[in-house]
Amino acid sequence: MERWLYLRESENRWPLIKPNSIEYRDYQIRIALSAIRANTLIVLPTGLGKTIIAALVMGLRLDKEKQGKCIILAPTKPLAVQHAETLRKIMTLNPDEINVLTGSLAPKKRIEVWKRSRIVSMTPQTLKNDIIANRYSLKDVVLIVFDEAHRAVGNYPYVFIAERYIEESEKPLILAMTASPGSSEEKIKEICKNLFIRNIEVRSEYSPDVRRYVQPIEIEWRMVDLDERFKQIRALIVHELRVYLEELKERGYIESKSESKTRLKDILEAKAFLQDKLREYITPPRELIEDLVKLNFVTRLIHALELLEAQGLHALGRYMNKLEELAKRRGGNRILKEFVNSATWFRIKEIIRTGKNDVPHPKVRELLKLLRKNLKGTSKAIIFTNYRDTVDLLVDILKENGYRVTGFIGQARRGNSTGLSQKEQERIMQAFKNGMYNVLVATQVAEEGIDVAECDLVIFYDNVPSAIRFIQRKGRTGRRRAGKVIVLISRNTRDEAYYWASIYKQRKMYSVLRKLKVSLKDVLEGKQQTLEMKKNIHKGALSKLVVYVDNREMASDIVTELAKYGIRIIPKNLEVADYVVSEDVAIERKSLEDFARSIIDLRIFKQAKLLKQSYRSPIIIIEGKKLAVGMRQEALVGALLSLIVDFNIPVIWTETPFETAKYIVALAKKEQKEKKKTVRIKGERKPLTLEEIQIEMLSSIPGIDSVLAKRLLEKFRTIRNIANASIREIMRVEGIGEKLAESIFKAFRHEYQPNY
Repeated sequence: MERWLYLRESENRWPLIKPNSIEYRDYQIRIALSAIRANTLIVLPTGLGKTIIAALVMGLRLDKEKQGKCIILAPTKPLAVQHAETLRKIMTLNPDEINVLTGSLAPKKRIEVWKRSRIVSMTPQTLKNDIIANRYSLKDVVLIVFDEAHRAVGNYPYVFIAERYIEESEKPLILAMTASPGSSEEKIKEICKNLFIRNIEVRSEYSPDVRRYVQPIEIEWRMVDLDERFKQIRALIVHELRVYLEELKERGYIESKSESKTRLKDILEAKAFLQDKLREYITPPRELIEDLVKLNFVTRLIHALELLEAQGLHALGRYMNKLEELAKRRGGNRILKEFVNSATWFRIKEIIRTGKNDVPHPKVRELLKLLRKNLKGTSKAIIFTNYRDTVDLLVDILKENGYRVTGFIGQARRGNSTGLSQKEQERIMQAFKNGMYNVLVATQVAEEGIDVAECDLVIFYDNVPSAIRFIQRKGRTGRRRAGKVIVLISRNTRDEAYYWASIYKQRKMYSVLRKLKVSLKDVLEGKQQTLEMKKNIHKGALSKLVVYVDNREMASDIVTELAKYGIRIIPKNLEVADYVVSEDVAIERKSLEDFARSIIDLRIFKQAKLLKQSYRSPIIIIEGKKLAVGMRQEALVGALLSLIVDFNIPVIWTETPFETAKYIVALAKKEQKEKKKTVRIKGERKPLTLEEIQIEMLSSIPGIDSVLAKRLLEKFRTIRNIANASIREIMRVEGIGEKLAESIFKAFRHEYQPNY
C-alpha cells in the first residue's frame, strides 16, 4: 500500500503508464500490487478494467526488468488486436514495441516482430506452435497474462504454454484474468493447478472497493406464456421423449428422466461414452447398438424441443422436414423412421400448418414491445440467442419494424451458414460502436471479451445453464452508464430451468473461490514435483533429440506431447511420412477412421510403397480403439496383413495420441542416441509424368486401382474418350462390371452441387 500512497501524492504516476491516460481505481491498484508478488487469478466482472490491471502489472515488471518481455494471450485475433490497441494508448513504450502476433503472420515475420517487441499480444495457438517449433524462447519473458483464463482446462493451449513458461523463464510471473472461472470446484481447481496460481483476487459488483465504480445494472425477468399450439406440440414431444429418457436412465447413461433437467450436453456425453465402449468389441452386443440408436433419436428430440421453445413453429417445421429426409435414407435411425410415420408426427405437422402465418414465437411480440419502450435516441441493444437461425429470423423481423439491426455470429460454418470472417466481425462491431446499427443480434461469439463500451440494454432471448456465459452476457452493458438486462423466459420450459441454473451456479462460484483462496497450496501440491521431473528430462539426453514433423500434424496432441518430453520439433512439408526420426526410420500415422478411408480409396498402399522406397525401416502407426469403424472387419484385417506381409512394414497399434508420442520418443532415442544415426528427410516426390497424372485421376474413383486405370487408358487412349463412353462400352474393359461401369459413367456426368 506504500506504493499506492506514493502514487496518490505524486499525481498519478505509475511506471510506463502515460500521465492522465487512465483513471486510477483503488481496487485495480490493490489487485496489481497483490499480483506482482505471486501468480494470481483475477476474477472481476466484465467492464471493470482487467486490461488496465494487466497494464499496471506490466509497467511494474518492465520497469524492474529492463530487458524483459511481457505476453498477453487472448483466445481470438480481434481480442488480441483490441488488447494491443489499449496498451499502445496508455503505455509510454514506443508503439513499435507493442505488437500483435497471430497465425496470419508468416513464421519468419513473427520471429522478427518478437525480437523488437517488449509487449506481445498473441493468440494461444500461435504461441504454442512457435514454442514447439523453437522459433523463440520464453527465457526473458517476465510476465504472461492469460485472458479469459476459464479456458485453461483439458488440452487448451493455455495449459501447455503455462507449463513451458514456468520451465523456461528465468523470472516467471503469471496473471490470469476472467469474469467467471465457472461454478464447479473441480474446474476452478484445475484452472489454478494448470496456471500455477498461488493467489486469487475476487471482486463482485458488491465488493466495497468496487461498488463506487460500478454502473447500476437493472435485471428484469419477463415470463412469456407459450400459446396453445406451442403447448400442444411441446406436450407431444415431451411424451415421446420421456419414454426414452426413462430407459436411458435405467441403463445408467443419464442421471434424470426429466426433460427439463436433461440437457443436450448430457446426451452427447452419454453418446461419447457409449461409442468408446463399442470400440472395445469386434462384434458389439446388440443391446449396446440399440442404446446408441436411442441416444441418437433422443438427441434429435431434444433439439426439436429447444427449437420449438426458442425459435417457434417455423424453425421446428424446417427441422421436421430435415428429419423426414434423414428417415428416408437407407440405414437411417430405426426409431426415427417409426416416429416420422406415427400419429404423433402427423399431429405435430398439422398444428404447425395451421399456425404458419402467426408470429414465429410469443417472445418476438415481447421483444418488440421491450425495444419500443427501452431503445431511445442514441441508445443501443444487444440481443443474445443460442441459434444462428434465430439471429437471421430476428434480424429480418427487426428490420421490418424499422430498427438499424445486424447479426453477429462466429466464423465456423454451420449447416447453410458460412459464418463471418474476423474482418467482417471487426467491421460490424465498429459500425455498432459508431451508431450505424442500434441493435446487434448475436450468438455466443459476442459474449467473450468484445469491448462494447456503450450498450444500454442486453436481452437474453434464450438462456443457457452456464454461470460463465450468464456473467459474460450481463457484462456487455453498464460499462459507462447505467444498463439494463432483460431475460425472456418461456414459462414452464427448459428456458426457465436454465435461467435458475445459471443464477445458482453464479452464487456457487463465489463460494468456491472464497474457499480456494485459503487452500491453493494443497491444489498445487504435486504439480511442482512433476515440473521438476520434466526440467530434468529437458536438461538430459532427450533434449538433444530431433523429430521432423509434417506441417499438417503440428496441431495434433502428439506434437504437444513430444514437446513436453523436450524433443526438438522441426516442422516441414513432408512428401513421405508424418514423422521422421532418422535417416532410416519414418512413421506414417493414421487415425483409425482415416486408415479405413485410405483402404477404400487405396491410398494406404500408395503411401506404403513410397515409404518403402524412401526409408529402410518405415513404420505405420494406427491410432484408435479396436476395429469398430463401420466397415467390414475382413477388409481391415486384409489391409493390415498386406502392409505387414506384402510391403514388409511393421504396424503398431496405439489407443491415444499420448501412447503414439511415447513410441515416437522411444524410436528417436534408439535411432539417434543408441545407433548414432542422423535425421534426414528422404523421398521427395518427383513431378508426375502426364501418364502418371492420368492414372492418378482415374484411380481417385472408388473401385478403380492403377491396374484398371491403365486398362481403361489402353482401350480408350484419353480420359476424354472414357468420359464420353457409354456404360456398355466401359464394361468391355476386363475387370469392370456393370456396377463399377455405372459409377465411372456417373462420375464424369454428375452435375456438381456445392454444399451451401
